[in-house]
Amino acid sequence: MAKIFITGATGHLGANLAKRLISDGHCLNILFREKSYHPFLENLKFTKIVGDLDAPESLSRGMKDCDYVFHVAGFVSYSKWDNEKLFRINVDGTRNVMEAAVKNKIKKVVITSSTAAIGISKTDELLTEENQFNEKYKKIGYMSTKKQAEELALSYKDKLEVTVLSPTTFFGAGDIKMNTGNLVKAIKNNKIPFAPRGGNSVVNVEDVVNGHILSLEKGENGERYILSNENLSHYELMNIIADVLESKKINSVMSLVLLPVSYCVAYFAENILHNKAFTPQVIMFSSKNRFFSALKARVKLGWVPKVSMKQSIFDAVNFYKEYNLI
Repeated sequence: MAKIFITGATGHLGANLAKRLISDGHCLNILFREKSYHPFLENLKFTKIVGDLDAPESLSRGMKDCDYVFHVAGFVSYSKWDNEKLFRINVDGTRNVMEAAVKNKIKKVVITSSTAAIGISKTDELLTEENQFNEKYKKIGYMSTKKQAEELALSYKDKLEVTVLSPTTFFGAGDIKMNTGNLVKAIKNNKIPFAPRGGNSVVNVEDVVNGHILSLEKGENGERYILSNENLSHYELMNIIADVLESKKINSVMSLVLLPVSYCVAYFAENILHNKAFTPQVIMFSSKNRFFSALKARVKLGWVPKVSMKQSIFDAVNFYKEYNLI
């Protein structure tokens, strides 16, 4: 079995990945920030490395004598007030990970990126790894920093093996930080009067974990792979959630007339109230389709998503209820 260093293991995906790797018999070094926690890591055997992405010494210490690295940690925000933090964590943090990997002669680094680094669909087209990143999205901090982080990681492909994985939005057990849980909670409390006009690609977190496992063996150096299962409108997704919760259905989609009004309200919320949750970027994302194809991962990695979105929501809701999050 291999010795593996992993960042981001106290997050939704990272905790599920760490749990699976330990179950498979691998020896793990896990990077922990001060006071970070995830219930899935309780009672598991691993080595705790106290440090951070901006502390290169802790990264090098964590990678000592390791074979592989999973760099899962990252920061998500669609607020302009977080642009500096986005760059520091997503770009500078990735640079520090890659430098430590070279120093410690790591065999392979698997980078968890995002389809945000690929772009946004035109109408209902399915985007692939070959789509060019639109220059206009460089103004959006999260999309820009994830794209920069990918390019930075792949620039090391002549020094060590590096594979990039781009999951779409994932659901399932383990979302302790309520990344997708806030949507579930809002639907449970009947706080969403209508669905946004756009749509999104979704996938189960355990299927994303399987993609990471497969990438160690089959992921090619310098390549990236999209991990996506179902392409759903927000209306369809929200009503799957409502059905699982046995809550009130979402009966309508936002009128086009309300879209510019929403932008204005979001602009006020971000710029005057410094609200980071309701911003023009959020309105833009929710009003467009973000649909993707995972054909490359299916063919090249042999990746087959097995869990439906409805089952993913069941798993997520049971987790939220167990930990009194909804």
